[in-house]
Amino acid sequence: MSSSSSAERKQIAERTAHYSGADLRALCGDAAMGPIRELPPDQIATIDAASVRPVSHKDLREACDRTRPSVGASQVAELEAWNREFGSFQM
Repeated sequence: MSSSSSAERKQIAERTAHYSGADLRALCGDAAMGPIRELPPDQIATIDAASVRPVSHKDLREACDRTRPSVGASQVAELEAWNREFGSFQM
């Protein structure tokens, strides 16, 4: 990914607060397609990988718009309660 500001990283972190690992993987895959989506169709198969622009903050924002979390707030609360009672991870 191209360099981003602390504010941009914080924005993405806040938007993905309830994303599972699988959700984040899907989001990153979608964002990685951002530069490819901008290429003319006839160049996709033949373009050199070094010629494709890096993933940008815009790509991540747009991927956030398309990728929804699979874990709801109530599920997060249940998992946090379980962790407080039985888990070893301190929050």
